[in-house]
Amino acid sequence: MIRTCVRIGGLIGLWGGLIGQAPAPAAAWALPQAGPGAPFEVEAEARLSLGPDFDLAGVRLPFLLADGGVAVPLAGSNEVRLFGPDGTPRAALGGTGSAPGRLERLSSAWARGDAIEVADLRVRRITRFGPGGSVDTISLGTPPRAAEGIVPGALVDGWVASDLAPRSLEPGRDTVIVQHLAADGRVLTELGRVDGMDRMEVQLSEGRATGAHPLAPRAIVRVARGEIYLAETLTPRIRVLDASGAQMREITWVVERADPVEALARVREVAEALGPGAGGPGDIALIRQRLLAVAPPPFLVPTFSDFLVDDAGYVWVRDFDPALHTESLGGLGSGSYVTSAAGGGGAWRVLAPDGREVGTVEVPEGLAPTHIGLDAMVGVRVDPLGAESVHVHALRRR
Repeated sequence: MIRTCVRIGGLIGLWGGLIGQAPAPAAAWALPQAGPGAPFEVEAEARLSLGPDFDLAGVRLPFLLADGGVAVPLAGSNEVRLFGPDGTPRAALGGTGSAPGRLERLSSAWARGDAIEVADLRVRRITRFGPGGSVDTISLGTPPRAAEGIVPGALVDGWVASDLAPRSLEPGRDTVIVQHLAADGRVLTELGRVDGMDRMEVQLSEGRATGAHPLAPRAIVRVARGEIYLAETLTPRIRVLDASGAQMREITWVVERADPVEALARVREVAEALGPGAGGPGDIALIRQRLLAVAPPPFLVPTFSDFLVDDAGYVWVRDFDPALHTESLGGLGSGSYVTSAAGGGGAWRVLAPDGREVGTVEVPEGLAPTHIGLDAMVGVRVDPLGAESVHVHALRRR
């Protein structure tokens, strides 16, 4: 594996104090026995909003910084922009290019202690930006395919990668392979496998194409507090693993399943109201429309659309709504369907670290949460014209 380290002088002083007091690496955080209480309210009005004036294109899972600011990874410009608590721009890390410190295709970013790490799958590496301007580059020896990639978040000795098994573009359910990558980029072990999307074939004028069933489930992989969370959305269950792949616990809850026939009818109703092309541009929209026209009702409808683990260890789950979260309506978010945020707004059920359900919290309308801290939530909104904005809302706990 190849590691390079350079220092970019222009960054010194720009953001050295911004995340220098961040918590220790995730694996050092123990499961809370006492401390921050259960969340019960997110303020409706944002305390920080970054809108069209900031030209945010291709937003990828923004996250909170220790001082109340926010880091915004941007696939459009291949950079991570850092903002202070009042929205003042502090620094832009990366930028397009192949040299160390530059990025060719940013897929995700996250904090590791006082550094920010970025996954760049085109050149098969992770870049770590230190607060003093240092840049450390880790080459991935057997990288995940670009279809999925590195799961945002760090383990004490590396990272987690998700990949689709080779048969994933054939009809049937995807298989998502989850691996532990070492600090030098090697694959240490396979942590587990998760069932993903259910794919079917559709006839087009130029031949046949494969796409997701309109009510396809998704696999979700999260890394938080040094633990790995695996789930597939047909089943209200989350497996929690340690870095070796051993299951530590299982989180389950009870949910009322939607009727498959009624759910599919609802999706078709919404799609018809949105008009042609609602599912996306070009061929993707056409495939989605054809799939929606011929798809049979599924045997089961997904029970939830997304989940996140906050910095206190509470698990937030967004129940599935066919009119909001269906793949045919573009409801799986941007980027990888394994790691993207897909559960905008509405009531989220909250589960304690040991799995007890402790209540529900209303997330502001249209906000797709991407990171939930101890006292704030950051998320993304997309307006009808596709413009993206990032918002931070205060969070209250008991």
